[in-house]
Amino acid sequence: MDKNRILIDMGRICETLLESDLKTKVQLRSSLKLDHMIDGDLLREAWNRTKRVYPLIDAVPGYEHDSEGILTLERARKYGNDHLFLLSPSGGVNDPVYSRKPVHPYTEATGRRIIGVSFFEKSITISSWHILVDGGGLNMIISTLLYIYLSLYTGEEDKHPMVELTEGRRPEEYYMADLLSHVFKQEYTPVPLYSLPRGCKGFFDEDMYNDENVYSGSLRLDAEDLLRICKETGANPSSLLCALSARAAYNQNPDTREDIVVGLTMALKHTLGIDGYISNAVRNALAYVTYDELNGKPLAETVQRIRQDVNTQRSKDYIVTLCRFFDTYQFVPTVRPRLVTYMGEFNIGRHTSHIVDFNMESTGHYVVYLLQLGKVFLFHIQYGRATERYLEEFRQVFEALGIRTEISRPAHAISPGVDSAILE
Repeated sequence: MDKNRILIDMGRICETLLESDLKTKVQLRSSLKLDHMIDGDLLREAWNRTKRVYPLIDAVPGYEHDSEGILTLERARKYGNDHLFLLSPSGGVNDPVYSRKPVHPYTEATGRRIIGVSFFEKSITISSWHILVDGGGLNMIISTLLYIYLSLYTGEEDKHPMVELTEGRRPEEYYMADLLSHVFKQEYTPVPLYSLPRGCKGFFDEDMYNDENVYSGSLRLDAEDLLRICKETGANPSSLLCALSARAAYNQNPDTREDIVVGLTMALKHTLGIDGYISNAVRNALAYVTYDELNGKPLAETVQRIRQDVNTQRSKDYIVTLCRFFDTYQFVPTVRPRLVTYMGEFNIGRHTSHIVDFNMESTGHYVVYLLQLGKVFLFHIQYGRATERYLEEFRQVFEALGIRTEISRPAHAISPGVDSAILE
C-alpha cells in the first residue's frame, strides 16, 4: 500500500457491519427538495468545496495489504479482521449524478467513493455507508453542501455562517475512526447501569418488518402545536415521541398488555468531547411504558418519567461504563425496542427558507424519525409492512392532542436506488 494515500485508519471493522453496507439497497440516505430546479453546475461546484471541508468524502476504502480492487462480500468476509483504510483516490470522479432515482454510494457512478450525491429536478439526495457516518454526521455534510450551493445560487451569504466551512483540515480534526479507544481513555467513575423492570421485553407487531422492500411514510406536524404540548407536559420532543409511540402501539394492539420498550437514539459526540465530528457515534438509551401507566395516569407523568430515565443514561460516566461493559462481556440485549430518532432542528441560516422538504431513509424497520424544519416537524416512519396503518394511527394520535397534522408522503416502498444514472 502507498502510505502517502492513507487518509485515516478505520481499524478492524467487524465484517458484519461492512457486509450490511455492501449488501443493503439503502444504507443511509437523506433527500431534500428545494424551491427551484437544481443547477447542476452550481451543485458540482458546491460539492467540490464541500469535499475540501470534509476530504474523507472523496476517499476510497482499501484493506491493509490488499488496497486495490472492489470490495465485495467475499473480500469483506475474508479480510474482516484486517485494517480498513480510507485512501486518497487514484482514479474515478465523485461528481453529483443527474438521476431520477438515488444513486448508491461505492459505485462507478460515484467513483467508488462511499459518500455520493445525486439530483433530479428540485431534489438533492446524499447517500453514505453507515459505518462511516451517523445521521447527525451526514446532516453536517448536507448542511455544508446546501449552504454553499444556495449561497452560489442566491449570491448571498450569512455574515456568520452556522455551518462548517473550514477547508484543508486533517481527517483527525473532524473524524474519529476508533471511538472505543477514545472512550477507554476517558477518566470516569463507574455508575450503575439502567435496567428495565423484570420481564419487560417489549413487543413488535407481526408485520413490523420489511419484505423485499423497505417501507416508509411521512407526516408534517405544526411545530408550534407540538412544542406547546411539550411545554404543557414537561416533555421534550424525544420523550413525547417515545410515549406516543407506545400509545400508537397499544391502539393498534388493543388486547395486548405487555410493556413496551422504546430505544431513543442518543448522540455521544458532545458528551465525549468530539463536537463537530461526522463519525458514527450513537447509542440507544432505553425506556419503557406500561399499559396501566399510559392509560391510567396523565400523559405528563409518563413523558416526565421517560425523560428522567433517559437522562440517567446521558452522562459521560454512564456512557463509558456501558461501553466498557459491552466491550468486556459482549452482552446483547434481549429486548425489542421501538426505535425513536430525534434529529433536532435542521437550520443552515438564511437559506433554510429555500428547503421545502427533507426526507431521511435507511434500511430500518420499527423506527421513527423526527426533525424540525422551520415551522413544521417532519415525522418519518419505517415500520415495515405495518407502515401504512401506523402512519394513520400516528396521525390520529397527534391530532387527538391538538397538533395539526397532515400526511405528506403516504406509505410506500422506497426506491432501492441504482448503480448508474436513471433518467426515465
